[in-house]
Amino acid sequence: AEDNGELAFQVWLNVRSSRSVRVDYRTSELTAGDGEDFEGASGTIEFLPGELSKRIAVRLLDDELDEADETFELALSAPANAIVEVPRAVGTIEDDDVEPSLRMEDARASENAGTIGFSATLEAVAGRDLRYSYWTTDAEALAGEDYEGRRAEFVIPAGATTAILAVPLVDDAFDEAEETFLVSLNNPREAGIGTITCIGTIEDDDRNERAARMWITRFGRSAATQLIDSVEERMDAGSRATRFSLGGDPMQTLFQVAARDTRGESWSDLRARANGLFGVDGGELLGRSSFLIQQASESSGRPGSWAVWGRGTTLRFSGEDDGINMRGDVLTATIGADYRRGRMLAGFALANSIGNGPFTVAGSNGNGSAREGRAHGRIATLSPYLSVPLNERISVWGLGGYGIGTVSLAAEDADSDLSMLLGALGVRADLRPGTRRLRVAVKADMFWASMDAGATAVRLASTGVASRGRILTEGSWRLGSLWGGEITPILEAGVRYDGGDAETGLGLEFGSGVRYERLASGLSVELNGRTLVAHQDTAYREWGIGGKVSLDSGMDRRGPSLTIASSLGDALSGVNRMWKGRDRLAERTRFAPHGGGQLEAEFAYGFGSLAGGPVTPFAGVSWQEQGNRVLRLGSRLDLGSSLQLSLEGSRRESYYALPDHSFVIRGHLR
Repeated sequence: AEDNGELAFQVWLNVRSSRSVRVDYRTSELTAGDGEDFEGASGTIEFLPGELSKRIAVRLLDDELDEADETFELALSAPANAIVEVPRAVGTIEDDDVEPSLRMEDARASENAGTIGFSATLEAVAGRDLRYSYWTTDAEALAGEDYEGRRAEFVIPAGATTAILAVPLVDDAFDEAEETFLVSLNNPREAGIGTITCIGTIEDDDRNERAARMWITRFGRSAATQLIDSVEERMDAGSRATRFSLGGDPMQTLFQVAARDTRGESWSDLRARANGLFGVDGGELLGRSSFLIQQASESSGRPGSWAVWGRGTTLRFSGEDDGINMRGDVLTATIGADYRRGRMLAGFALANSIGNGPFTVAGSNGNGSAREGRAHGRIATLSPYLSVPLNERISVWGLGGYGIGTVSLAAEDADSDLSMLLGALGVRADLRPGTRRLRVAVKADMFWASMDAGATAVRLASTGVASRGRILTEGSWRLGSLWGGEITPILEAGVRYDGGDAETGLGLEFGSGVRYERLASGLSVELNGRTLVAHQDTAYREWGIGGKVSLDSGMDRRGPSLTIASSLGDALSGVNRMWKGRDRLAERTRFAPHGGGQLEAEFAYGFGSLAGGPVTPFAGVSWQEQGNRVLRLGSRLDLGSSLQLSLEGSRRESYYALPDHSFVIRGHLR
C-alpha cells in the first residue's frame, strides 16, 4: 500500500558461497512515477560468505489521488562471483485513496448551439481516468426531434476535476416553448453510489419570429381586405344620395342611454364594458357604421361630383401552423374622399386598423407545456384608388397603399415598427343581354400585401406576405311571378388562389341561392349557401348556409312585421362582400366567430297612437352556436316622419358567464 512507507525486494542466493558476492541494482519506472509515487534507488548489495539473502527497500511516496495500482521495476546487473538467474522484479504500489465524489449540474442551451453541455465536477483530483455510464430520457423534448438520444460512457481524464458531458441538439424551424429532457449517470464500479439525474433545457432560438410572422401576415391580410372592401363599397355606391348608417341602422342615432346589471363580472369585464359607448360595444358600433356625403360641382364649372365617405368594419381570423394557434379580432375605420366624372372615379382612403388576439405556442412535438401570449397591432394605411370604365360593360380599378404602425406579441415585448405595402387590381364585366330578367357578370381581382415588423429584445425581425387572386362568374335570373311575387335564383362559381405566408393554395368556390319577393304584402324570403369546394390547404375550410324571412308592415309602419334570419358558417360569399352593394352592411360585417351558427327573429305590430305616429311593440330573440342567447322586448314610437324613440329591455345569457340585463332608451333621426 502506498501509505506503507516502503516497498522491500528480497534478493537471495540459491546456495551459500565461500566468497563475497556483489551485484548492482537500479529502479526504473513502469506505470508509477519516479519522484511521484516512489523515490528511485540504485546501488550495490554484498553477500558476505555464508549469507543467503539481502533486502532492498524502496521508499514510497503517499498521495491523495484516487488512482489505479501502479508499478515500477528493480533490475540487477554486473554480478561478481555469481550468475543472475532472475534479473528483474516488479514492485506494485496499491492505491489506498477513496474515489472522489462527482457532482453534475443542470444545463440549458439554445437549440442552434449544436450541443448542450452538462458540467461534471469531481470533489478531488483523480489519478486515473474515471468512467461512468449515462443515458438520456425524454420529457417535453423528444429524442430524434429535439436532441439526439444517448446511452454511452462518460470519461473524466486523470488529473482533471471538471469535464463536459455533451449531448447533440437538433435545430428545427419551430417557434416553440422551452423543452426539457433528462440525463442520468451512475458509476458501474461503485454499487453503493446512487444515480445522478440532471435536467437539460432547450431554449428556442426562433424567438417568436414565426409567431410574429403569422400574426402580421393575418393581421395585414385582414386589414387589407377590410380596406379593399370599403373602397369597393364606395365604388359600388355609384351616385346614390347622401346617407348615414350607425351600428347597421340606416338612421343617425341622436342619443342612447343604457343601464346594465353586471353582477358576477370581474373588474376586467366591467372595464371592458366601460369602454363601450353608453352601453354599446364601441367595436361593434363602429364595425357596422358608414356614411357617404356627396356634392355635385356643376356650379363650379366642372362636370362631376365630389364625395366624402367613411366605413367601419370588424373581422375575426384564426390560423394554425406547426404548433402555433392564433386568433385575432381586427377593427378598421376608413375615411375617404374622391371625385367622380362620368363613370371614372379617383380618390384616396385613410384606414386605421387595430387588432389583438391570443396565441399559443406548443412544442414541435405537441408534447410540451404551451407558451401563451397576446398579440397587439395597429396600422394606418393611406391608399389612392382609381376606377376607369373601358366601355359601357367593362370597368377596371386599382388601389395602392402604404401603412405604418406598431406590433407587440406579449406583455414583456416592446412595440416594434410595423409597415405594410399594398397593391390591388380588379375588373368587372357585365354580360347582360337585352332583357333585364337575366344578369350575368364576370369579375376578377387580386391583391398583394407585404408586412415588415422590427426586432425587439425578445423577438427577431419578421416579414410576412399575403396575396390572393380570383375570378368568378355570377348570374341571376328572374323567373317571373309566383303567388303574386317574384322568384329569382342566383348562382355563382369561381377559382381562387391564396398565396403568401398564411393559408395557401388553389381553391374552387361555389354558391347558390334563391330570393322570393312579394312587394304588395311586404313579404321577402331568401335562402343562400356557399362552400369552398376544394382547396390545396386541406385544413382551410369555408362554407355557409343562410336564410331570411321578413314581413314588412309598409311605409306607414302599421300592422304586423316579422323577420327571421338564420346562418351557419360564412353564409355571405366573398363575391357578395367584394362586389355587391345591395347587401345590408350589418350582415356583411357581423362580428361572429367563423364557422358559428346564428338565428335571429323579431316580431312587431304597429298601430296608431295619440302622438300621431305609430307605436310598434316588438319582441326578439337571437341565438348563436357558441352558447350566447339574447332576449329582447320593447317598443318604438314614431314622432312625425323623421324622429323615432325606442325603449328596449334585454337579457343576455351565456354558457361562460352569469346573465346580463340591460335597459336602453334610444333616439333616432331619419
